[in-house]
This record gives sequence, structure tokens and C-alpha cells, in this order.
Amino acid sequence: VPVTLAQLPAFSGYTEKVPVLSPDHSYAVSVKPYDVRSYALNLTIQPDPFLLQGSVTIRLVLPAGALDRLIFDLEGLPVDSVFQNGLPVNFALSSTGLIVTPLNTLASGDSGTFEIFYQGTPRYGLYRRQNSTGDTVIYSHSEPFDAHFWFPCNDDPNDKATLLLSVSMPSSYVIVSNGRNIEISAEAPGWQRTVWAENYPIATYLISVAAAPYQNVEQTWSFGTTVMPVNYYVYPADTARGLAVLTETISMLSFFRDYIGLYPFCEDKYAMF
Repeated sequence: VPVTLAQLPAFSGYTEKVPVLSPDHSYAVSVKPYDVRSYALNLTIQPDPFLLQGSVTIRLVLPAGALDRLIFDLEGLPVDSVFQNGLPVNFALSSTGLIVTPLNTLASGDSGTFEIFYQGTPRYGLYRRQNSTGDTVIYSHSEPFDAHFWFPCNDDPNDKATLLLSVSMPSSYVIVSNGRNIEISAEAPGWQRTVWAENYPIATYLISVAAAPYQNVEQTWSFGTTVMPVNYYVYPADTARGLAVLTETISMLSFFRDYIGLYPFCEDKYAMF
């Protein structure tokens, strides 16, 4: 028998405000001549005081023309160094971008891999808040153009790329992101690293990370020979409600499959957090 929302146990109180988005909603996308194929983000997040230390490896291709400098979108975070194919290259920071001089002028069809090391406290895009029970939580909210406030990228929704995201945080946190969870490993005492891989090309504003003392409520949805995880990452007090809503979600996935089409990320998961 379907369950209505009124019949479900209430979620625990939540008092957080909507995140403050960057003020420049007239942000004009700077169309770049290159095509990003993949991002590999390697982040260490210190919750208190809030500090992000990271590197991003960007693999790109130049479809046409020639290019003697590359501009990546980045705002408000210092850059320590930049490497191309393992070799250091010159770079400069502007108010809204990172200008990189490649080892050689890129010609039509050329590819390159650039690794950028940076750090700081993001003003937008990645947030530190406290939930209603006093836990510190970290989460991203990059739509539409705030990804470049927390990692260097081509912050253009038309340029989609795959993602490998590796995050190190205190081990009390459950870290959630896009795609499939491929690794959780211990690091220094009290810290652990979680790795997620997204093999579907996605826009930068969809690249997400959330870290909190989550409880993973999980079921699976089967269709044909494929079995897809369906996850609700909830606070421990919300486990019962999460399980009830999850059951309804399974039914909804089947309904939409029958009448609209297959969930497009079925090789990964369906998750809410």
C-alpha cells in the first residue's frame, strides 16, 4: 500500500539556511577552445577551522586551432604550483581565472594533462555549516557557476567530463559524491580517504561532495540483469523515515522506467543526501 508523506515519521529538525550563492549571477561563461575530458580531484578538508587543500588533474583536448596559454576558471583560492605531464609550468592568477602557459603551444588535436595544487577557504560553492544537532557538515552547492570557487575547472555547463574524486577527512565523517564508491581507506590516525568515480560525463556544477555523520540507508533496484544501488544518506535520527521514503523511491523508479524511460545513470546509483 503506498505511503503518503503525512504518514511518514518526521525528519529531525533542520535549521540551516539556504547557502549564500555567489553574488555574480550575471556571470558570463567564458567559452574555452579546449574540451575537458576528465577531472581528478584530490582533496583534504579540515572541518574546523575550515580549510581546503587540494589538487586537480585536468585532462583536456584541443579540437582545433592553436593555443599558447590556457585559462581555467578559479576565484579566491591561492595556487601553489602547476604541472603539465609531470613538469612544472608557468602560471598567473587573475581575479577570476588561472592562466597557464603550456610547455609547448598546443596544436589542433593535441591533448594535455595539467595538475594544479591549491589551498584556501572557499567563499562559495563548498560550505561548512552546523546541523540542528550541532554536527559540523561540509557540502557543495555549485549550481549554476560556483564550482570554480572550490576547484580550478572550465566552469561551463556545456563542457562535460568524467570525475575521480578522492577526499580525506576525519574518520567520523561519511563522504558522499557522484558515481560509485570505489575505496575507503585509513590514513593518519583518526582520518580516512574516500574515493568516488563518475564515468558518465557531467557538468562542473553537478560535481558534488557532502560529508556528515550520515547513516546509509540502502536498497537495490533491479531491471533485467542490472542491479542498481539506491541510497539515502540521512542523519541517524532520520533512519526510519529514510527507509520508508526509499521504498517509495523504488516504486517511482519503476514507474518512470515504464512510462518515460530508463534512469540515465543506472550504471552508478540513485542517491539522495
